[in-house]
Amino acid sequence: MKVFDLHDQNGKFYAFEVNNGLFGRRAACKVARSIPGVKIIKKLSLFSLFGEEVFFKFELNGVRFNIWEPFNDSSRFWIGPESAKPHS
Repeated sequence: MKVFDLHDQNGKFYAFEVNNGLFGRRAACKVARSIPGVKIIKKLSLFSLFGEEVFFKFELNGVRFNIWEPFNDSSRFWIGPESAKPHS
């Protein structure tokens, strides 16, 4: 699996993308659920398997994160904070 780091205008890392070909929506959610301390906000549902861009939300250390597939047809999943800003 290839991971693509995303940086803001100042070069700070804030999110990442992964190829979704070998890493489907269920697998992405499973990885997020396995992180110690994660609180699930929005679970993967049957509808979100196909229709919703943002298909999983979780919170870690007080920061809310999304997993989404832009336009529902991207070759990558975007994983990062809802605010799209760097967090410590």
